[in-house]
Amino acid sequence: MSQEQISGSLSQNLLTLLAFDSESLPLLASTLEPGMFESDFYKHICQLSLEFYREFKTAPGDHLPDLLEPKLNQETRESEAYLKILINLFNNKDEVNRDYVLSQLNRFIRQQALKDGIITAHQYVKDGDLENAEEALNRAVSKQIKVFEPGIMVADTSKSLAFLNAATPAYPIGIKQLDDMDLGPARGELLVILAPANRGKTQFCAHIAKVCALNRLKVLVISLEMSEQKYTQRILQALFAISKRQSEVVYTSFNEDEDGKLMGFRLEMVERPTLKDENIGKIITEKLSKFHNKIKILVKRFPTNALTMKGLEAYLDSLERFSNYIPDVLIIDYADLMLIDAANIRVATSNVYKDLRRIAVERNIGVVSPSQANRLAEDARIITLKHLAEDYSKAATADNVIAYCQTSLEYQLGLARLFIAKARDEERDLTILISQAYKMSQFCIRSHLISDRYWSLLDAHSNQNDEDNGTQPPAHTPRRSLRRRSG
Repeated sequence: MSQEQISGSLSQNLLTLLAFDSESLPLLASTLEPGMFESDFYKHICQLSLEFYREFKTAPGDHLPDLLEPKLNQETRESEAYLKILINLFNNKDEVNRDYVLSQLNRFIRQQALKDGIITAHQYVKDGDLENAEEALNRAVSKQIKVFEPGIMVADTSKSLAFLNAATPAYPIGIKQLDDMDLGPARGELLVILAPANRGKTQFCAHIAKVCALNRLKVLVISLEMSEQKYTQRILQALFAISKRQSEVVYTSFNEDEDGKLMGFRLEMVERPTLKDENIGKIITEKLSKFHNKIKILVKRFPTNALTMKGLEAYLDSLERFSNYIPDVLIIDYADLMLIDAANIRVATSNVYKDLRRIAVERNIGVVSPSQANRLAEDARIITLKHLAEDYSKAATADNVIAYCQTSLEYQLGLARLFIAKARDEERDLTILISQAYKMSQFCIRSHLISDRYWSLLDAHSNQNDEDNGTQPPAHTPRRSLRRRSG
């Protein structure tokens, strides 16, 4: 099996699991050999980790520097190389996508075992030794069985009850009601955002990218419409609430009683830096530096109607191989703009969404994609699954569907509603009210579950606003009627 060696980021990720992940070690110890690594340094660390595990039944973890002490104390180029690898392993230990890395190991082991078995068996056949040829093939099959995962036996409560102690499966997206119901991106799931044309899809994506990155997740944004520079601008504005032009930004906030019940609305003003400020580049650089390179959002643009599913997977493979970048969340903005056969658009669109969910499962990542609603959604108060453009089967494929709803009045007041059109494991048909400030790229400032009184409260607020401000939208509201809030 040493004839071909593990290369690129997979070797670093496997070595990280060997050094730190005790749960993975039984599988790794039964399948990995030091000779599979290309680097002599990696071979040595692999050997030390396997020996440590076999003696103590756990990963070396923080003891790894002790194991490498004879090498580290030599003050040679070799010791410098070991120190650099050691630092990289410690920095990488909390970011490895274990399930995906192990799935890649399984594929490699199967391939290598069969290849070695076939080569050996072929030689025996040439020599007329059929018994040893069969034995060589049987050993290859046996090697595959060692990495075969049959699934979870329900009666085996050590595994079947693991969900009781599992962490929240969905990543938070900064909207409390959705986070409480685990309706954010989740590994192995497809989240679809349904909205009319030019209505909140990219802002929602930028918001999800921001919150996930602030939770130390790797986020890959694939843009099929907007340039990388403009998308990066949106994300940076969202991260730091930077206004595009006006330093004074007005938005609608909520009045609540002691029990948290929605009682009405008020306008607030906040002062923010703008993209027109002379020193804005320095301000953003200083803010980003405080995160110590922990904001790991990657934005990549592909031309509209050009990206294929094979092209997407090739790009993901290249990121992993050359940059050791395996995203936790993949945002496709948006999948309807991938290359789709116009002659068979419904079937082709359905296949795109099925493939996106397959990628989520195979790569153990959360996948998010907006989808454009049809024309009937333009004036609809509530957008439902019937408003899905081109193909209703998107809803059947997606794990969760969140519809972005907004009337013209709500748009003027900086309000919108998120309707839970589909939730695989939670209650659906709930609606969440959000307050927005697009002038500083804030998709959600406040959120509240919709009550029966919402529309009457909205009408009352609108009528009062018309009387006070001559029917002008909040951005033109006189300062005397606003509550000023610090930035």
